[in-house]
Amino acid sequence: MPLDQPVQATFHQLPLRSLLSRLQSVTGVPLVLDRRIDPTQRISLEGRGESLAALLGRLAADTGSELAPLEASVWLVPPGEAGRLIAADAARRVAVSRLPPPSRRRLAEAEAWSWPAGATPIELLAELAAATGGPRPTVAGIADKLPHDHLAAGSLPPLSLAERCDLIAMQYGLRVGWRAAGSRRLVGELLPLPDGGVVGDRTPNRPRRPMAPRRAVARGRQRYTLRVAAPLDELLTAVAGQLGLEAAIDADQLRRRAIDPREIIRLEVSDVDRDGLLDAIVTPLGLTWSIDGGRLRVPGEERVRP
Repeated sequence: MPLDQPVQATFHQLPLRSLLSRLQSVTGVPLVLDRRIDPTQRISLEGRGESLAALLGRLAADTGSELAPLEASVWLVPPGEAGRLIAADAARRVAVSRLPPPSRRRLAEAEAWSWPAGATPIELLAELAAATGGPRPTVAGIADKLPHDHLAAGSLPPLSLAERCDLIAMQYGLRVGWRAAGSRRLVGELLPLPDGGVVGDRTPNRPRRPMAPRRAVARGRQRYTLRVAAPLDELLTAVAGQLGLEAAIDADQLRRRAIDPREIIRLEVSDVDRDGLLDAIVTPLGLTWSIDGGRLRVPGEERVRP
C-alpha cells in the first residue's frame, strides 16, 4: 500500500467523511472511518508534498483519533483500537494462507465496492457472502451479532473479498474467521477482535491519550506505552505516522539479514521515551533505526536522534 506517496492537496473546513473520501480519490488508498468517530466534524488539512503516512498521522492528531494502517486499507479509529485491527488483519492473512487453493483464490478476489445510503451491515455482509464464483462463502450468525444500523453511502477502491467482509465486521468489534467446508463451500464465523494492544503517550499528571506528534511537547516529557502484536513493517509505519515521520523500511536489506518484513512482532513496553519505543521494536531483531529529514529509517544508517 503506497503510504509513502507524496500528497499535494488542500482541504478546507470539510466534514471528516467528505475529506477522507476526497483524499481516497486523490491517492487510491482505501480510507475507512470508524463509526465511533464523528464524521461531521469539519477539518482543514493541507499536503505540500509530504507522504500520505505523515499526512494521515497529522489528521489523526487533529481529530483525536488513532491511525491503523492495515495491509490494504488505513483506518481512523478511537484511541487504543489500532492494535486490535492490526492484529486482526494479520490473523486473517495467516488463516487464509492455510486454506485450500480454491478457497484462497476466492477470498483474494478484489473488486471496487460501493453501497447506497441506508444499507445495513447485515445486508452488506450477506450480499458479499452471496457472491457467485468459486467456493460459495457463507457467514454464520450475522443477524444475531450485527446491529440493524443504517449506513451512509460509501465507496472504496478494490479490496479482496476477505478484506471487504472484515471491513464490515471490524466496525462492530468483530472479524470473520474462515474455514473450508469441502471443495464447494467457505464458512465464515464472526469472532471478537483480538486484544492487539494500545499505542499511546503519557505526560506527567495526565491520563493516557492518543499520540499527537504534531502538538508541542517538550522533548524528554513525552512518554509512550505500546502493547501490540503486528507485522514489523505495519508496526513501524503506524508508529512513524503517529510520530509525524515517514517510514523508510529497506525490505531487501531485512531479507538479507533473514528477517521477514511481515514477521509478527509481539511487544509490550510502558512509560518509555521515543528512543526507547523505537529501540524496543528493532533491537531484539538486531536492527538499528535512524531519523533523517523526517524519515524513520530501518535498518538505520548512522544513528541520528534529533
